[in-house]
Amino acid sequence: MCNKVRGVLEMLIDQAIDICCVTETWFRANECARMAEIKEAGFEVINNPRKGRGGGLAFVFNSSKLKPVANKVVGFKSFEVAECVIKTSSNLIRLCVIYRTTQTKSKAKYQETKVTVFMEEFEQYLVDLISKPGYPILCGDFNFHVEKADDLYAKQFMSLCHSKGFIQHVT
Repeated sequence: MCNKVRGVLEMLIDQAIDICCVTETWFRANECARMAEIKEAGFEVINNPRKGRGGGLAFVFNSSKLKPVANKVVGFKSFEVAECVIKTSSNLIRLCVIYRTTQTKSKAKYQETKVTVFMEEFEQYLVDLISKPGYPILCGDFNFHVEKADDLYAKQFMSLCHSKGFIQHVT
């Protein structure tokens, strides 16, 4: 998003989107100019930058309509996660944005180990998440091709999500 702020803002305004979850923002902690540009458009950002290069998560929201509150989350080795809580008149919504990185040039055994660690950590995250108040909504980039019926890792991921009561609504 770092070099696409104007385009993202145009989309949010044109489509009347009040909140957007963003992965791979590439924002740093001190992105004053970009944050000012977002604020000038009537939006605020809950920014969760990655230490080092790339990555990062953010919630970009219409501050005149929503007041999400950032929630501190324990860090994981295999994925990035950020949460915010939105109070409505009758509900509490816990919005979670997740990014699981991959390495395209990794060896098969290393990839298998990375997926195993992710599945273990993600299961622990889901167990913790469903014990918190509010309705959880997960979004992000998990880097699994769930549209491929023969993808073993995608099947494991979907099975884990279903076992904890989560349903995929977007394909």
